[in-house]
Amino acid sequence: MRKILFILLVPYILLAVEKHEVQTLYGIYKKYIIQPDGRVVDWYNKGVTHSEGIGYTLFFAVSLNDKKTFFKVFHWFLNNMGFNKYGLVPWLWGKRPNGSWGILDFNDATDGDIWIAYSLLLGYEKWKEPLLKEIALKLIRSIRKYDIFPCRGKTLLKPGKFGFLFPKYVRINPSYYTPWIFEKFIEYDPSTVWLSLSKESFNVFTHLVATDLKLPTDWVDISLPQCKSENFYEVFGFNAIRVPIWVYAYLKLGKIKENLELAEKLSKYYSYLALNISEVCKFSTIDKRWCNKFVNLSLANFGGSYPPIRKGDYHNYYFLALYLMNLIFLNK
Repeated sequence: MRKILFILLVPYILLAVEKHEVQTLYGIYKKYIIQPDGRVVDWYNKGVTHSEGIGYTLFFAVSLNDKKTFFKVFHWFLNNMGFNKYGLVPWLWGKRPNGSWGILDFNDATDGDIWIAYSLLLGYEKWKEPLLKEIALKLIRSIRKYDIFPCRGKTLLKPGKFGFLFPKYVRINPSYYTPWIFEKFIEYDPSTVWLSLSKESFNVFTHLVATDLKLPTDWVDISLPQCKSENFYEVFGFNAIRVPIWVYAYLKLGKIKENLELAEKLSKYYSYLALNISEVCKFSTIDKRWCNKFVNLSLANFGGSYPPIRKGDYHNYYFLALYLMNLIFLNK
């Protein structure tokens, strides 16, 4: 453990991060975040399980060829969360007011749906288990049916089936746009929707920004019927800090030339931000106690500095998850 902490603390030495060090961090994640029965716990969020955590954990397991953990988490998910009547994943599971445990909200979180479907496809490609493909395709088609919103030639992604479409606007979350995943979906569900979403992702990443530093925000209201951005909420907050990570992922996994060109432009800007973390934190709505740590992590693969991992971080699901995301994409 001492070696990984040393390497990750030193800026500009990212190429030295090797697969065995990713495995060390993954071992911490498995020990402290994944329970023996396969439940993924967000300890900093009242010990709940959410669909995002399921999707991310399946992705880590398949990326690191951990079939045992993949199927343990997969079966816990099927047996405890499953799907709502729309074929989408209930986004929240935990302890109810009466003391029992179960689903707390049957609405979906689209990013969780997307990451679960993507990880199941990757699992199918690696281990050739037909059930993974079958479930992934059903989920992909449900996302396409219920969570996509056409708006004057644009293809918008609703954050969930319910609660985001209003008479005068639709609210979106830029960090839910994962363009390389949409391109993977095309291989199994050849709909023009996924291509449109992939291209729209870079419109969102590039133009739906706020403040003089042009930072992504957690939430954006898109006016109806004009389909123009109006209100921005939570500048570079805990959701939006994922956007640079997704842009880096696209540089490694994306396929569309125009998107890659836009990703290159964004990467140059993120490299500038990585050298000016204190300025970014003046605008970020993340609590100042956490800002430097999470913003550094967001921009680490653009020349920033990976923050140290301390024992107190071992139960911090989100911090460890974003850390693993960065390192896995770095090794792609």
